[in-house]
Amino acid sequence: MDTDIFTPLLKKNDKTKFYFTSIGRIIKRKRFDNLLFAFSSFSNLQNVYLNIIGDGPERKDLEQLTKELGIEKHVIFHGLLNRPKVFDVLQQSDVLVSSSDLETFGVTLIEALSCGIPVVATQSGGPEEIINKTNGILVNNQNVHHLAEGLEKSYTDYQKFNSVNIRDRCIEKYSYKKISNQLTKVYKKVISNT
Repeated sequence: MDTDIFTPLLKKNDKTKFYFTSIGRIIKRKRFDNLLFAFSSFSNLQNVYLNIIGDGPERKDLEQLTKELGIEKHVIFHGLLNRPKVFDVLQQSDVLVSSSDLETFGVTLIEALSCGIPVVATQSGGPEEIINKTNGILVNNQNVHHLAEGLEKSYTDYQKFNSVNIRDRCIEKYSYKKISNQLTKVYKKVISNT
């Protein structure tokens, strides 16, 4: 992961608004529907918004769902964005959210952490290896109530997250240098055993 590109923003443009962001292909297993239901139960939507970056067959249904839930003014569907634009939206975000049924690794989680952004994620496979109490909140998979609690907690306890520590721990574990060193050790071990 390129930690030179995904860096913290020095100054957020609008500190009066709080942005959750979710990134991914808009398909059933990503459970954006659960995310919208959870987001709609937020106690105070006055200054809270949800960015959804991505596109897919579920998008029109999700746009309709935002209207039915009365949250269409607080949900921004960005569609597909190139990496620099994803980075721009991510840097203006406060919390990244992953609501997937199954997430094998979660590159977007690592990119958010590299920007010093905490993550709320479902226990869907990969996030359990990445997210802990210092960098985010794990919630039960396929449970809208728990996801809503995770969103609310990340908002009310936001000041408890230290963006510098989040980024530093991410670099220690997932930078190109760290990964290449680990792979080199594995290859050397394999070669010495042959």
